[in-house]
Order: sequence, then C-alpha cells, then structure tokens
Amino acid sequence: MADILKIRPAADVKWDCVSFGEIMLRFDPGFGRVRTARQFQVWEGGGEYNVARAMRKCWGKRASVVTALPKNDLGWLVEDFICQGGVDTSHIIWRDFDGLGRNTRVGLNFTEKGFGIRAALGCSDRGHSAASQIRPGEVNWMTAGSGIAHSERFEEPDALAGGALEMIQTWVHYPKKTRNRYLLFIITDPKNCQYLPIKESGCG
Repeated sequence: MADILKIRPAADVKWDCVSFGEIMLRFDPGFGRVRTARQFQVWEGGGEYNVARAMRKCWGKRASVVTALPKNDLGWLVEDFICQGGVDTSHIIWRDFDGLGRNTRVGLNFTEKGFGIRAALGCSDRGHSAASQIRPGEVNWMTAGSGIAHSERFEEPDALAGGALEMIQTWVHYPKKTRNRYLLFIITDPKNCQYLPIKESGCG
C-alpha cells in the first residue's frame, strides 16, 4: 500500500496530517432546542478539521490546518480552540475585519442532539465566511503540504509521452534575511501570458 500511495517516512516530513477547510463555531443547546435556547455551549468544528484534531488527540499525530479566519474576537476564539486541540495554526490566513461582517466572518453552526427516532438537527449561518473566500495563490502548499505525499511533476508514462508544455513555475530566491518568510503563490491566467515560439535549437 505504501508503494501505491508513495507515502514518505514520518521522519522525513513535518506533518502527519494537514486539513484544508472551514472551521466554524458550533453552538450546542444541550438537551434543549435551538429555537428556544437561552444559552449554548460553544465548540469549534469542521469536517476536515475534525479529522486533524482526532489524529492529534487520539493518536498523537502531528497535525496542521489550512483555513482562514477574520481578525476579531471570534476568529481568535477559534484559533484558541484549535490550539487547545494541539493542532498547528501556522497556516491560517488572517483577514481584515470591517467591524460588521459584511466582508468576512466566522461561520456559525447550531446543532441539536437527536432523541429516539428523531435525528440530530442543524442550522448553519456561514455566508461570507473567511474560509469560503480562499483563492488560488493564497496558500503556500509547498510549506503547508510538507507532510503530504504529493508531486508537482507528470508521472510516467505521461512524462515520457511529450507534447505541449502546459505549466511552468518561476521561483524567486529571497535575500538571506527574508529567506524563511511565508511565500505567496500567484496563479496567472493563460490569457495574460506571452507566448514565445520554440525553435529546435532553443528559444526564439
């Protein structure tokens, strides 16, 4: 199985698990109903993040999360919850908050317990959340994915088949004093690219 997935040895990677997705505040009314509740217990929650937290808390694995949060008390509350779960927060994207939540916010989720044949019920309020606005180029996957088995090359037999060049990466070497800064990947639309004719002897 390891050969099929090409999983690198744990000693060679920084993370055992990296999750990517929205992390909301989950409001639990206890044994009451959301529509009549006077108080809630608050947790953090997200389908992808829950896996990373479980990997850390249950199996002691090194876990990190890639998400986005607003720079306000609710965003910092989610960050504190993540830290309590032992999950790394170095890849969180922080967004400026306008004071009202029109531009970005933390998503909210209200969930009631199920009873008997009635299943648990949920109600979400997550429009314009910070994580839903993550765009290509905002996440440095070479750093965030340093514990994930992945490749940016065409694998055989595709690499041997030849054909038109569809992608190229340009790397800029920072000066030594800023070499460890967080990088930003910029995705360029092919329509905005200049095309150069390729001659047999090299670039023309």
